[in-house]
Amino acid sequence: MTESRQTLRVLYLAYEHKEGDQRGRIRVFRDMLANGRLAALEIFSYKMIANLQGWPQMWQRLLEVANKFQPTAIYWQHMVSGEIDEQALQKIKSIASRPMLVSETGDAFGNFWIKPFSRVLLRAAQLSDATFLSGLGRQKTFLEKRGARNVLLLPHGLDEGDFGQPFKGTYEPCYDVAMIANRISSRKPFGEMPGQRLRKDLIRRLIAEFGDGFALYGNGWDQYPVAKGPVSFFDQDKVYRESRLGIGNANFLDIEYYESNRPFIAIASGVPYISMYVPGMDRMLVDGEHCFYYRNNAEAIHVIKQQLQLSDEQRLTFGASAAQFVREKHSLARRMETLITTIERLREAKMEGRDSFQPVEDFFIKPASSAKAA
Repeated sequence: MTESRQTLRVLYLAYEHKEGDQRGRIRVFRDMLANGRLAALEIFSYKMIANLQGWPQMWQRLLEVANKFQPTAIYWQHMVSGEIDEQALQKIKSIASRPMLVSETGDAFGNFWIKPFSRVLLRAAQLSDATFLSGLGRQKTFLEKRGARNVLLLPHGLDEGDFGQPFKGTYEPCYDVAMIANRISSRKPFGEMPGQRLRKDLIRRLIAEFGDGFALYGNGWDQYPVAKGPVSFFDQDKVYRESRLGIGNANFLDIEYYESNRPFIAIASGVPYISMYVPGMDRMLVDGEHCFYYRNNAEAIHVIKQQLQLSDEQRLTFGASAAQFVREKHSLARRMETLITTIERLREAKMEGRDSFQPVEDFFIKPASSAKAA
């Protein structure tokens, strides 16, 4: 085994406002450590420390931790706000172990007016050896034009420790279709995200067609009689299992491969899921095999009516197969393995003086040429 292939010493800069916010990733990394996949692991909840002690103190503590731990890889999660101490960061990158620095965010961003990239996130990308995004397309183009290197895809996945356990007990759905979505407003004129506008129209159509058979969860919908209020993040699969179908859409529909973790959670619940088509997503989740895509709100109603003509048994058979696929192919454990393997390849290339390396894209199941046009 060459030095470049040695197991990584990972310093995980966890995005936590309180302890346990990233329990899924922490659990996966600790499993990797226990199994010998990582040589060493240090978890540093930078956001929580900054909130309590201030950003200058956070950077000082991080520098001390890095000097003591000597990581070979630093995974910097969701640095979208706050302060970057570039002098401290350069000292960290220059310690004896010469760590690779990779940043990652699971959010999607629009343009200069509708949810732009933050100044902090942009600078973090410029200072990192690689940046992982949950969607590429114009996001990747934007960052690369401003000096970011190695902008790579890392889709959301399923936290298998908290979601996707097989059904237990009797299936007695209370609703025909359930939706979990927050209403997000903008203070800017015409600053609403595209998916939000489509979402409001879809909700009105669902109420008109299915009435009390439609259950709407999330913040901001109190004016609708079908609104059930917000649901705890970790109760999402329970909500879907109380319905015959789940439905949702993304805030941006023109960012290649972008979706939140909700489709993976919904599909893993074992209930068929209906999703607004996002370019490239059918390379990961196949229409009619793992979920059902719609391209406009009228088509969504049509797909729901088709599925409701089937028996509960037929839908659950489909749902069980799709759930098993998501658990096996799109788990958080697999996503973190993708991240670690990519860092290893990037580090090897750097040590050998190469500019190029082969990123890991094991989340795709179909070639790019087979993905449907938006």
